[in-house]
Amino acid sequence: MYRVILSVICIAFSAWCPAQQAQRVMVAGHADLIKSDNDGFLEKVQGGFEGSFYFSRKFALSTGIEYWTDRGLIFIPGFRFCPIDEAFLRIRGLLGKDLSIGGGFAKPLSDKFRIEATGDLYFEGHIAIRAGVAYGFGRRP
Repeated sequence: MYRVILSVICIAFSAWCPAQQAQRVMVAGHADLIKSDNDGFLEKVQGGFEGSFYFSRKFALSTGIEYWTDRGLIFIPGFRFCPIDEAFLRIRGLLGKDLSIGGGFAKPLSDKFRIEATGDLYFEGHIAIRAGVAYGFGRRP
């Protein structure tokens, strides 16, 4: 009987639990436009996909995968801070390779679709400017 009562209480209070509420998920695809270590036109290709989970209006956890012609596939966990809806700061770890910090601007084209431009500073000493598109699922927190 104790287990049944405990189960009913847990189910009743789960409606107020933040983990049960739908949050915003953004899926994005980006590619480098310019990177400081490129010596020639289209000698290196760097781009990838990223998913961000906004657990509040200003903070998001992200993860993604990128392909670099000189390093192959790289798994990238990260964190985003959005002081306003159109701008963000981010830090990303390129697992086993490098760490980058950057910022960007997002231009909403609709409630769910937007284009993004980002600048990244890699701890190896390179900088990159990249562009991409993002699509949001779920409601805005």
